[in-house]
Amino acid sequence: MDIFLDIYLEKNLGDDLFLITVLEKYPQVNFHVFCQKDYQSIVNEYPNLKVIRLNKYFNYFLAKSKLKIAWIQSYLRRQKISAYLCIGGSIFMQSDNWRSMYQDRLKMWRFLDKQGIPLYILGANFGPYQDQEFIESYRQAFRYAKDICFRDSYSYELFADLAQVRQADDIVFGLNLPKLPKIDRSLGISMIDLSSRPQWQAYQQAYLDQVHHLINQALAEDYQVYLFSFCQSEGDEKAINDLLSRMSQHSKVTPVYYRDNHKEFLGQFQAMELIVATRFHSLILALLNDQAILALNYSKKTQNIIDDHHLPLEAYSLTEIQQIAWDAWLSHFKSAGCSVDQQIQSSHQQFLSLDRLIEGEEHDEIN
Repeated sequence: MDIFLDIYLEKNLGDDLFLITVLEKYPQVNFHVFCQKDYQSIVNEYPNLKVIRLNKYFNYFLAKSKLKIAWIQSYLRRQKISAYLCIGGSIFMQSDNWRSMYQDRLKMWRFLDKQGIPLYILGANFGPYQDQEFIESYRQAFRYAKDICFRDSYSYELFADLAQVRQADDIVFGLNLPKLPKIDRSLGISMIDLSSRPQWQAYQQAYLDQVHHLINQALAEDYQVYLFSFCQSEGDEKAINDLLSRMSQHSKVTPVYYRDNHKEFLGQFQAMELIVATRFHSLILALLNDQAILALNYSKKTQNIIDDHHLPLEAYSLTEIQQIAWDAWLSHFKSAGCSVDQQIQSSHQQFLSLDRLIEGEEHDEIN
């Protein structure tokens, strides 16, 4: 069986964990994906992944000539693709050019419908959005999907009137992570670059100042501090370097970069006692590892997860970061204090409909 993957592959840990989850869950399925980055290390580990790597010039030509959709459609026909899986997190955000992206998606989804290729949209949240036109446009487009499973109740409730819409917990909750020992008196901080996000640019200086202050407090109490970059191309490493450049004690702080090293990176992340969760999946991973958490929210999706599960965590929007009293910094870190077994089981339900398709095809082949 061959399935085409529509997924954001920019060496972002969260999306790469989606990819790895799918590859491990369905080793009998051949997955096809287009991307520009080098994913050879994952291809080497998972033989059921076929990467068609587009160099930036050819990709630019396809985009500018508006031939990319037609080129993908031709590929789907040639490869006799059985299903089209759109998997990702924040893939339905309203940007300035949203109509162009929407029209491309609509064209592709209509094509799939005509070809009888089922469309599955898994793992996403919807928004943020600014106006009703955006949500109503997608309400119409979602009718072409066989199955849509959102990861939060906020997104689900926006489209609960559509029969194919469901809700289950984030796919990363389903990771099978080994239990690892923690480093005594260790603090891990997930960093992001606010300067590249128009709505958050004004808070960049305050964000770096406050994290700097927190680090000084932690070092003064003999904590080991680690700064985690989940995605180089989105500026996480830049944020780390900006922070280290203003620190006199930077030699006492260890940067940890995600490149092609998901197992090593996850192992280092799991070793932390305390986590400042800024990246969305840093929160999910910290919950899986029963780490004490302070959540810094740059998006509603983080608060939505906390609210959905009634987690007793301290969470601050980055607009409120200057209000945090770092003198009592340890008091802000809370453990969820509960098992995430329910979330783990729920995350497997993301694939409920896709399971039926794959199991059904295997049954047909046996017969």
